[in-house]
Formats: sequence, structure tokens, C-alpha cells
Amino acid sequence: MSSFDTDRSPTLRELYTLFIPLAFSGAFFPVARPVINAALARTESPELALAAYGVALSVAMPLVSPLFGLRQIITALCVDRDMIGRLARLVWYMGGGATLVLLVLSIPSVYVWVTDRVLGIPEEISRLGPPAMLLLATSPLLLIGRGYYQSILVRYGNANPIGVGAFGYLMGCSVVVFAAVLWFHLPGAVAAALALLGGNVVYLLIVWPPTRPMYVGDPPRIPLRDDSFAPEKRSTRYVLSFYHPLAASMVLAAGVEPVVQGAMAHSPDVRSSLAAYAVCVSIVWLARTNLWNTQQVVIARVKGQASYVVVRRFVTSLGLGTTVLMAIVLVPAVGEVVFGGLSGLEGQVKEYARHGFAILLIVPFLQGWRSLYYGTLVAMGDTSGIRTAAVARVVMLLAALGAGVLHDGWAGIYVATGATLLAELTEVGALHISVRRVLAAAPADA
Repeated sequence: MSSFDTDRSPTLRELYTLFIPLAFSGAFFPVARPVINAALARTESPELALAAYGVALSVAMPLVSPLFGLRQIITALCVDRDMIGRLARLVWYMGGGATLVLLVLSIPSVYVWVTDRVLGIPEEISRLGPPAMLLLATSPLLLIGRGYYQSILVRYGNANPIGVGAFGYLMGCSVVVFAAVLWFHLPGAVAAALALLGGNVVYLLIVWPPTRPMYVGDPPRIPLRDDSFAPEKRSTRYVLSFYHPLAASMVLAAGVEPVVQGAMAHSPDVRSSLAAYAVCVSIVWLARTNLWNTQQVVIARVKGQASYVVVRRFVTSLGLGTTVLMAIVLVPAVGEVVFGGLSGLEGQVKEYARHGFAILLIVPFLQGWRSLYYGTLVAMGDTSGIRTAAVARVVMLLAALGAGVLHDGWAGIYVATGATLLAELTEVGALHISVRRVLAAAPADA
């Protein structure tokens, strides 16, 4: 039996051993977005390409993002083959439903109505989105598939294929997007969406095969049925009740992303702000994804108060280290390389991207705390606080966006990044209160 299956508190060494493959995933996976942005910056109309792709992605994310929460649920509940089968049926149904909705959104008249008429995105940007949305409609099933197999690998202590899969994802995205832009001269947003499709296929093909040997052997790594697992937890009703606060959190977080785009559309320097926002957010995600991945480690290892203290120390060290590395980009010479040389930006867009990045500098550090609290609530079986924190985040975001737009003097990039930072702080604070309450009622572990 591997160390993560025991009830004792983990050591930092055990946590880092489990996390390192996920760290490789966190390093390779988010790099794909800046690479895609760099390719779009080399199209004939880079601002339009970046803005169109950013808008299409923000419209798709409210439907795709709830599926991310399934990764945590599967990690917590895939105790045997019976539960894995039950979870598989549920997640494929949900992925198929999201795909159908995205296909409807890819209809040009529907897409233009949503982005132009509802969100106020300029028509020159909106009309470039439908073909990209058609390709993005493949994302739910591919994302849910790779998350499903990744969760099984983490639960049963074989996280190495995850790092390899993320590297394959990066290579797939990079080859496809540059080929689409430089050789086939496809529209920027279409090239970016096609790159995501290619990368997700590669990732899925890498993480799926290593799960197969876990079902064989004497005894098999994954048991047929774990009798110690409460029968009532095997019902679809229980899984959905456990999952829906996470889904609500994801929907609320992603659902307001189009509102962020709309706020920028009603602020000065619309095109430059939309393009710069897409770039600076992608670089911030490059740093925060590692910390987002720690949720699965937290879920697998937090059993009570003692183990929580050890895991908290582990996550804090990751957050501080990531923040220090990110701060290097604030050095003018380094920032010039990142935003000018690598991202291919120029003029006002480059300056806006640098300023937006500076405002969001501590977001990855906040993500570390968010992952700690989020994972702890899942591990302790009380996810209601996640939904409460998400509501608080949305309220703060909408209030800050409204205040920024009414100010009528700030460029859209400052309105969007300032509101995002305030929303992150609000959510982490609310999660902290919920975790203190849950841990106070939890038994001490060894």
C-alpha cells in the first residue's frame, strides 16, 4: 500500500514526490496559451486575432469550467471499479451536454447575438468567432476525458504520465498553431482553437493507457469493490450533491468572464485592452496552474487537523516560490523579452499587458491558498463553503467592474485586472472562514 493511502499525516517529502509530476503538468500545460498568443501576434491583424480568440474562449468557459470540478470529485470518490464506472457514466453525460450547447453557440447568428448584441463586443471582433467556437465545442469531452484519467492516476499514486501528457499537450498546441498561422494562413481565432483541439487529443492519448494495468493483477491495484466505502455515497444523487457546489463555483467564476470582456468593451481603448488582457492573463495562468493542481494533492492527503497543518506548509512554500519567480518579470529588461520578444507585442498593447500583469502579480499566491482551502473542504466532505465563496467573488467582481466602467477614465485593462484582483481576495477570505469552521469540528488525525 502506498503512503498516500494511509491515514497518517504526510511528510513534506511525500507531498513533493506526489506533486512533482503535477508540477511538470503545471509547467507545460499553461505555456501553451502564451505560445498560442505569440503565434496570433504574428498574424496580419494581431489585435483582432487575439481579441477574437479571447472573446470566444470567454464565451465557451462558462460551459467548460464546471467540468474542471469533476477532477476533484473523481479523485475523492474513485475508491474502486464500481465507483469508477458510476463516475464515468456521469461525466460523459455531462461532457456531451456541454458539447451540444457549444455547438448551438457556434451558429453564426447565435454567436453574434450573444457577443455583439448582449456583451457589446465590436462587430469586427464578433464575426471572427463562430468557426473558432465550432472547434472549441470539442473541448468538454476531451477535457473531461483527460481529467477523468488524471484523477485515477493521482488517486492511485502514478502521477508521472500526467507530466508527460502535459508536455505532449504543449508540443501538440505549438505545432498546430504555428502550422495553421504560418503555413495554412488560417484566421487567428480558428488557428488557436484548432491548436487546443490537437493538444487535448495528445494529452488524452497519453494519460489513458497507464490506467489500464491498474485493473489487473492479483490483487488488482484498483479493487472491484471497497466494502468500507459507505453505500449511500455510491448513488448519483450523493455524487451530484457533493459536486454541485463545485460546479456552481466554476460556473460563477467563468460565467462572469464575458462580463469582464463586456466591461472592457465599454471602457476606453477597447481593442488594445482586449488584446493585452488575453496576453497578461495567459502569463498569470502560466504561474497559477501549478498551484491549482495542488488541489488534488490536498484532497488525497488531508484527513484532519494534523495533516492539514503539514499540507498548509507545503502549499505555502509553493505559493511563495511562485510569487518570487513571477516578480522577475517586473524587471524592465525581462518584461521586454516576455511581452515584446516572446509574445510579439508592440506599442500600447505591450504596455497594457505589462501593467495588467503587475496588477495580477499576487494572484498565483492567492491561488495557492484557494487550492488549499478548496481541496480541504472537498477532502472533509463539506463543499458548501465553496459555493458561498464563489458567490462572494462574483458580487465583488461585478461591483468593481461597475465602478470601473462608471469612472469613465480608466482603460479597460485596468478595470478588468483591478476587479479580478479584488474578486480573488474576496473568495480566498470567504474560503478561509469556511475551512476554519470545518476543521474546528473535525477529529484530530495522526
